[in-house]
Amino acid sequence: MSSGVLDLGTRVPQQKRVYSKGGCRECKRRKIKCDEGKPYCWQCLRLRKECSYPEVGEKVLRVSKKKQQEQEGDHPHVPFGQHYVGQQFPHIIAPHQQQQQQQQQQQQQQQQLNHPPPVLLPPPQPNSQSTPQSPYKEPEPPTKKLKSDDKQYSGASILSLLNDTKVSPNSDSSVSGKSNGHLTDNITSTPSDEAAMLELFSEQDLNVLAMDLNNMVSGLMYDMNYENNQSNTETDFEDVSTSSMEPSPILSNPSQIVRNLPLTCIRVKRKKDLIYLEEFYNEFANIILPFSSYDEKTQCYFNPARDMILRNAADTNYLLAAVLAIGARCLFLRTKIQKHEEVYCVYLSRCLQLLGPALSADDRQLTTNIESVLLTVLLLTTTNASNPKQDWRPHLKGGKDLLLKNSIKKIKSSNVLIFCKSWFVTLEILAGISSKHGGTLQTDEEIDLLINSGDEHEQFVLREIGIIVENGFNIMGGYHNDCYDHFRDLLKILNRTRNNPGYNPQDSFEYMRLFSKFQMQTEIEFINKKGLLTPEDFPGLVPNRSLIDSVTINSKEFVISWMDVSHQSYTMASLITLLCKCFQEPYTAPQIQLLTKSIVKFVSYLDNISDIDRDGIPNHQMKSALMMLQWPMFVASNNLIDDDLKSIASKFFQVSSQIGSGGATIALKRVSKIWLKRENGLSTEEDETELEDLVAY
Repeated sequence: MSSGVLDLGTRVPQQKRVYSKGGCRECKRRKIKCDEGKPYCWQCLRLRKECSYPEVGEKVLRVSKKKQQEQEGDHPHVPFGQHYVGQQFPHIIAPHQQQQQQQQQQQQQQQQLNHPPPVLLPPPQPNSQSTPQSPYKEPEPPTKKLKSDDKQYSGASILSLLNDTKVSPNSDSSVSGKSNGHLTDNITSTPSDEAAMLELFSEQDLNVLAMDLNNMVSGLMYDMNYENNQSNTETDFEDVSTSSMEPSPILSNPSQIVRNLPLTCIRVKRKKDLIYLEEFYNEFANIILPFSSYDEKTQCYFNPARDMILRNAADTNYLLAAVLAIGARCLFLRTKIQKHEEVYCVYLSRCLQLLGPALSADDRQLTTNIESVLLTVLLLTTTNASNPKQDWRPHLKGGKDLLLKNSIKKIKSSNVLIFCKSWFVTLEILAGISSKHGGTLQTDEEIDLLINSGDEHEQFVLREIGIIVENGFNIMGGYHNDCYDHFRDLLKILNRTRNNPGYNPQDSFEYMRLFSKFQMQTEIEFINKKGLLTPEDFPGLVPNRSLIDSVTINSKEFVISWMDVSHQSYTMASLITLLCKCFQEPYTAPQIQLLTKSIVKFVSYLDNISDIDRDGIPNHQMKSALMMLQWPMFVASNNLIDDDLKSIASKFFQVSSQIGSGGATIALKRVSKIWLKRENGLSTEEDETELEDLVAY
């Protein structure tokens, strides 16, 4: 080398590094180390790049992204977080499909002589023998240094927690009812119904849902600022199949509806990790569904959403991993102990790894897998909607398309799918009426197909599940089930005003008809429309089954009828919305002030309540019930004038934030800004630069 001449003839060529053989296109282009994670490597997740893997023999150009896009021409880059329409997962390909794709790839290379665009893969074939040994390997997040007395978590240790054949000891959780829950009448599905479902859904539907789930989990882990731990061993990714789980006999019939499932229906090996299951069971399940349903046979309350999730998690390991992840997150938020946050990330990563086998299941499991993945997506969506960031819309497109397809065909749906539709529609209504961006349903056709009170079969199933109670109240929405039809029409009007700045609702009589419909709904009475009652308001004993709660105000007992409070609040808030948006009445109008004061009056007891815990949270029997009033209180607070009422509203949002609402903090900040602007004589038009999205959840 000192002579300045390179002997190219005798130099031994440098061997190619092992890791570069199977790396993704982006890592090859950037010349960085790729961990070969499927379907997305860690580097692409961290940098939010599109991750795709080259075919065998394909050359990847190591040029700048800008130059590469100029060469690709008509094949623009798909931003991270958007839906990849038609793109299947690259690791599930049958042999004959690989041969066809290689031929297509060679033709594209001859035409372009450049880096090809992403290949649209055909649906995966069932029972394919070409599936790799590690089909959905997602990098585990590292665990930070713990104290010497804390045991560090890894994928292998977390893996052993999932389900064991030995029954775990009873927890301290108070679970009423029999050991295996209470069975309702069997709702059977006929072979023709099952055949229709199989004909309706395809592997593409499953892959679309899985893509949404993958993007959502990856985004959650990215927000945690976790980096990939390259020292993880292969044992961290050891596979667990559902065959290692032994569900209780009462769970063996998938068409059976079970009420009030106990904590012991999920079996875990490690006793210390029961705390995460208990946290989900006792805490987060009440955020998903703050109102409980009442079982006349067992004479106790139960949580239908919790029962549906645990029933399916007992048979589906990736859903169970999501449940435990959420339990760990709740415990971290409550205790601020770092190891719970680490377990949360490990379980999220595990959820993705366990999802892989579901994508290659045979046709007989297709519908079940679609339902389980949809449940998991909605569960994690609720986690996003209940935190301050509220980044959830991009991850519901697959679920929306699936439910739209099912509604168009009008097939007799399964219990799980009907529950998922109810959950999805409730989220859509909250987003459509409380957020300036609306929900994922943007056209009248989509809204008409999904947002309605349900057909006869759907209403029957929702009654059996416990979502609709005997008097017609829907505990998931917080109002009479008939109101879903009216919220459908309200969403259409609000969408038009959002999407068309020149739209004038006064040009249509539709809002007048809708106003009269909501006005009629205010006449519905479940217990007493006053909402806040005294024992003297009841001719006999206070009923124990109709979402009745008791509070102590200035040493005096009062009774809250949550059905009446919630239903009246939603209908009044809808009337205020129509008066402001359509009739264009000022906030000082007598009608608006009357409705506003009536809504705030329902929670006025918060100023003088005596029975509170050490954090100042009221000791309600239904501890998360106030969360159901987020949107009505936000609408009312926007129009408040009296300082005393503003103080009550502020107290409401503070308490709601403490019991688990991520949107309450944003709502309080918004209304406080409006109050301040009005005091200073400034315009209260919504600030377009406001970064935080508000969904009243």
